[in-house]
Amino acid sequence: MKPHYFNDAEFSKFFHEHYSALVVFTFRFTDEPGAAEDIATECFISLWKKRDSLENIKSLRSYLYVAARNACVTWLRNHKREKIRNETAASLAPSTEGTVLEDMIFDETINGIMSAMERLPKQCKKVFVLHYIEGKKLTEIAKELKISIGTVYTHKYRSIDLLQKALLGLFLAFFETL
Repeated sequence: MKPHYFNDAEFSKFFHEHYSALVVFTFRFTDEPGAAEDIATECFISLWKKRDSLENIKSLRSYLYVAARNACVTWLRNHKREKIRNETAASLAPSTEGTVLEDMIFDETINGIMSAMERLPKQCKKVFVLHYIEGKKLTEIAKELKISIGTVYTHKYRSIDLLQKALLGLFLAFFETL
């Protein structure tokens, strides 16, 4: 998709496909949810304003992530609150394209996992969240949900299987676009 051909619908689709992952990406630098959302939004606004002059860009997604990283560096410089912020800004400044690509892959993977989790059947999702996110033991989950331990195992393995299939599709689609 070439930027100078963006119409409202195409841009809206691109925005919805990449906004959440970009917020996660920027949050890793800012450690502030509001700032991460603001930076991600500003990057999309900037992309929209520059859409006619970006026709030589090979990957809009890469362009967007580099712009977000640069905006994060600027934000960190402007918000010197702690020593750690300064160290983070200094470590980001010499960042290379390879690092941005690695961060982009990590953040899109997290976004893909979260999206795939939302599509899990209700009970599978409950078991997955309780076990892997909240760290509860399978016996605790069985008691909490008032189901047998065997059913908990079934939901656990079914959720893992469904997530693996969803993520395989995500990875294949991601690497096709690079």
